[in-house]
Amino acid sequence: MEIFVSVIIPIYNMEKYLDECIKSVLNQTYKNFEILLVDDGSIDNSKKICENYASYSCVKTIYKKNGGLVSAWKKGVEACDEKSTHILFIDPDDFISKNYLKELIESDKNNSDILISKICKYYSKNEIKAFDFKIKSGFYNKESIKNSILPCLINNGGLLDRGISITRWGKLIKKNLVVGYMNIVDNNITFGEDFNLMIPIFLNANSIYIHEVNETVYFYRIRKDSMLRGYDKNMFSSIKRVYKSLLSVIQKTKNPSLIKQISIDYIGAMILCYKNNLYNPQANQAAINFIDILHNDNKLQGYRSKYSVKGFNLIDKFILFSIECNNSKLRMLNFYLLKKLSLLKRSW
Repeated sequence: MEIFVSVIIPIYNMEKYLDECIKSVLNQTYKNFEILLVDDGSIDNSKKICENYASYSCVKTIYKKNGGLVSAWKKGVEACDEKSTHILFIDPDDFISKNYLKELIESDKNNSDILISKICKYYSKNEIKAFDFKIKSGFYNKESIKNSILPCLINNGGLLDRGISITRWGKLIKKNLVVGYMNIVDNNITFGEDFNLMIPIFLNANSIYIHEVNETVYFYRIRKDSMLRGYDKNMFSSIKRVYKSLLSVIQKTKNPSLIKQISIDYIGAMILCYKNNLYNPQANQAAINFIDILHNDNKLQGYRSKYSVKGFNLIDKFILFSIECNNSKLRMLNFYLLKKLSLLKRSW
């Protein structure tokens, strides 16, 4: 069976990078693909840029009211051609190498469910850094996925410490897996969307191929204006939704390692919420009130009594102490200390 790839690019106000992204797909040496541009109500020139590609038979543009990233994914998946066999998600500020599809597809001799490429952080033409996967490259069947990937898939002991990238991008995924698990992702989630989609996909994949060749690269652009660098007022509610969904999925596996991993990861997620709270532009009192919410979180308390966080770094352990401290004045003092000294460098 010939592989036909649906490349889904969700777009919202990305005029600065969009051309480079689209051209990186059009210039692929492998040509059996379609591009679905999903404009999620952009108010910049993104729509005009999409219109410039209207003459390309392989390009389909979908215009919708702004509904968020997840709703854009879903529109793209719904619009895939009937002959589509695989889906590749690309964010509009990222791009791929010229032989990306050709090398990924030709290197896989086992018709794998998920093909994972090399991923590089792109700061500029002169500064590119490769992601370091803890899982070795190569082919993994159902048994080796269970023995080598699942034990560190969700959490490897630290904050955001995973054995492999769990982003939806940087992967060629069989369409039936994406369709099968896309609907469990809540449209209102603004943080952890990829996590919510990809964990069930990994858990249900029969085969995975990790391809780390320099010529086959997904370039993940690091930009100063990234939404991850600002305060996300919806982060806490998003995380609660994501983990509620994933806890249900993982408990059904009855896999003690996965249950432990998702529990430790939830602890880390609450630390992320605390860090996000330091960037809250509202009055400090509102931020401190939020720390009280974290302090009284029943899931956090339960997981902390059961699992160690020895793999977390000192600052993350200090934040955890600041959340758990029963002295409200000390919690407030620690919050001002972290905010004042700017100990946290935004890298997540």
